[in-house]
Amino acid sequence: PNIEILNDKSPEKARERAMEMGDEKLREVQEILKELPEESRKKVEVLRWDEVTQNDLYQKNRQVLKDAFGNDEQFKDYIIQCVKDARKDRAKTLEKLAPAQLDRLADYIIDELPLFTCGIVSPYTKEVYNLLPYPGISKINEIEEGLQNRTIFPHIADKLTFIKKTAV
Repeated sequence: PNIEILNDKSPEKARERAMEMGDEKLREVQEILKELPEESRKKVEVLRWDEVTQNDLYQKNRQVLKDAFGNDEQFKDYIIQCVKDARKDRAKTLEKLAPAQLDRLADYIIDELPLFTCGIVSPYTKEVYNLLPYPGISKINEIEEGLQNRTIFPHIADKLTFIKKTAV
């Protein structure tokens, strides 16, 4: 949704650009991995977004969060504030967006939050990875910690399934 809304692209063009960016990042990671000893490389599993999101627990937790976004005004306001906080670099653009566009941007947070509740489950090994490199501290980190510890929106956290605590 970021590319689609913030760069005014069609959903198809936005997905195409996101895939290109993912391909670029994958090549970078593969180059870095080449520098590691073979034994260390065997311990690394590189997954694409579609692989990460295909498990049932991720989908269940995402639906809980999506329902909360649609039914809990406080939660929705908090998520929209997360969007604004995470994209301060585009503050002027965000000010001009219609509420429906902000809701669409909130999808990326709703899509990411389940990773903090259930980690990343490998579709191949079923290993659960719970250390997630994330590009900065923001309100997103506050809500993921708050949900894990049930200090923010405990009524929503109670509906989520947590495998083990996730570190960012």
